[in-house]
Amino acid sequence: MQVRPVTDKECFSKIVLNLLGKGGFTEKELAEKLGVSRNMIVNYVTAVSAPSMRVIRTLHDTFHLPYESIFGEEEMDETFIKYSSLPQDEQQLINVLIEKLSSRSKG
Repeated sequence: MQVRPVTDKECFSKIVLNLLGKGGFTEKELAEKLGVSRNMIVNYVTAVSAPSMRVIRTLHDTFHLPYESIFGEEEMDETFIKYSSLPQDEQQLINVLIEKLSSRSKG
């Protein structure tokens, strides 16, 4: 029985390219965040390798990417990519602002 990868290599390549390009990460920085080698990042970019479940989980937890986008079921927009690359404390500030603005519009 052949085991299929959990996500499409081309789809994952686009995610990694977005993080490297619009997200502003270097291959080395992204590799450190995902717990893989820099060479593995190159393999993801060139669609040679598909990520393991551990890498997918780390990508989801670190960058708050929805699993749907990781598995190619929805496109990531540029704003979300920028948000994902911000430090956690800055993301929390944005979340507070969104919450305040949405509660103000309800009342």
